[in-house]
Amino acid sequence: QARNVAREGLQVHPEQVGWASVLARLEMEKGDLTAARQVIDQALPRAGNSADFHSLAAAVAQRQGKPGEAAEYYRGALRLRPAEARNWIGLGIALEAEGHAPEAREAFRRALQQGEGLSPELQALAERKLRQ
Repeated sequence: QARNVAREGLQVHPEQVGWASVLARLEMEKGDLTAARQVIDQALPRAGNSADFHSLAAAVAQRQGKPGEAAEYYRGALRLRPAEARNWIGLGIALEAEGHAPEAREAFRRALQQGEGLSPELQALAERKLRQ
């Protein structure tokens, strides 16, 4: 039912990226990454200034096994909000998956430096990655 409400909201107000975010998250939670990606792709031209939307796009790409695309979306989010540690963690994971270990380590280091939005679990992950 929530997906239907989000779809209707997006049809009535396609300029509202919030509806697209809700719908993409619901599709992702349902496990339909293709549908989530379609929502992302359609809304991305209107989401240029939303770091959260870029982070969501990165998460979808990451789950689709596309670390290169995920890294680009994380970089977009970080251009908009460079202090968001979660995006540095995501970038590090994406870069590591692509085989770019030095850049991944730098992203994990930056995540620990920033600290904003970093849960204890993510902090432990970054610390572990830097010890490897």
